Amino acid sequence: MEAGAQRHGQDGGWARFYEKPQGFEFFLSNLHYHREFLAEIFEAKPSKTLEAGSGPATMSVFLAMAGIEAVACDLDATVLERAGENAERWNTQLRLLQHDIFALSELDESFDVVFSQGVLEHYSDEDVRRLAQEALAAAPVFVFSVPSRWYGRQDFGDERLLEGDDWARMLDGVGTVRTFEYMQTRLPKYLMRHRPLMVGGVVTR
Repeated sequence: MEAGAQRHGQDGGWARFYEKPQGFEFFLSNLHYHREFLAEIFEAKPSKTLEAGSGPATMSVFLAMAGIEAVACDLDATVLERAGENAERWNTQLRLLQHDIFALSELDESFDVVFSQGVLEHYSDEDVRRLAQEALAAAPVFVFSVPSRWYGRQDFGDERLLEGDDWARMLDGVGTVRTFEYMQTRLPKYLMRHRPLMVGGVVTR
């Protein structure tokens, strides 16, 4: 999960979180787990994407592999270094952009899709709406993914674990909002029913 440094302080927390190099197995399994989220990005048929809050930028690297002009954005320079190392490892052309994801409207360029994975759950309702507005100022489509209430843990320590309807209500009025659930699994407490570990959303102007 990645939120960048702009709301957690320049303490290197996210850089430490991502300091372990990502190998072949992690890269492929991460893409597989989030394939439904990635499918929503591809559904928009983008030629240019912006990942807001890059982390190691695994998904942007994959998009670059698919021939898309991919840009990974984060405020933390060390996090961007991790993303650059990941892109180099997979021999892909990934552009890195050090910029506040809460100021995307200030960028002098536009994108087909802005997306984030594991970012929104770290922020307040007000900040989530603001980030979505900034994303829609840079692209007509904003696709996001967050852990659901069934995820079961806080990876970084401050995640809000909510349901799809909670995110839809939070973003109501920002644009046209559609949420979906994915990564279905059986949890020990609910063996007879599948529960989604992730919630995705698509917000359009």
